[in-house]
Amino acid sequence: MKKVVCIGDDLKFNQLVTNYFSENQIRVITQNGNVKAEQVHSLESDVLLIDLSSPNEKIKYLLAKQIREMSDIPVLFTSSKRNDDITLKSINFCLADFIRKPVDMVEMVARMNKLITSTSKFNNMNKLKFGEAILLLCEQTIEYEEKRIHLSRMETKILYKLYQHRNEYIERNTLVCKIWEITDYKLRKGTFGNILCKIRKKIKCIEGICIDTQISSKIKLIIPE
Repeated sequence: MKKVVCIGDDLKFNQLVTNYFSENQIRVITQNGNVKAEQVHSLESDVLLIDLSSPNEKIKYLLAKQIREMSDIPVLFTSSKRNDDITLKSINFCLADFIRKPVDMVEMVARMNKLITSTSKFNNMNKLKFGEAILLLCEQTIEYEEKRIHLSRMETKILYKLYQHRNEYIERNTLVCKIWEITDYKLRKGTFGNILCKIRKKIKCIEGICIDTQISSKIKLIIPE
């Protein structure tokens, strides 16, 4: 875990989280409950910590739903309220967990790490050879010559899926549905296109590596054998 986005209006709690994680070399970005989903998504954190305590409980839960439409980033909800409805909604939320305030920080970190592990299929994978480059799945990084190219979680996930079918065309809709585990390709079509543009920019410096989309409905990662 390298970066956490903490969303909520409890300033004392935000400071407690920031201090604890900073001591453990984990970057924390705090946002109030009125932050936009697009802004949170652009921060590309490893996990979200969303405090559903008043005010704006409904707004923050809606924010989480909007973020989920863009990303499969894990979410840890927290609240000081003794409200079973909040707990139930949080537990049933996709790729999420709930911890009640006051929070035991050690337990919170353990919950976060468990969430990250459960949503990542890369923890036990070896390094993947990308021609003259190396894709480090766990570190979400490409090593090439003297460069280290940093990737987001979804960029890593997409590259890994393309690598599994390297040098052969795969249906674009099939790829998207596998990555997001959905049945309707259109739900992630735009998001996939945006992430693909970012990946292309990042790997254009690697000799011999490219993503071929000349056939409109198909896609291929070209890697020198």
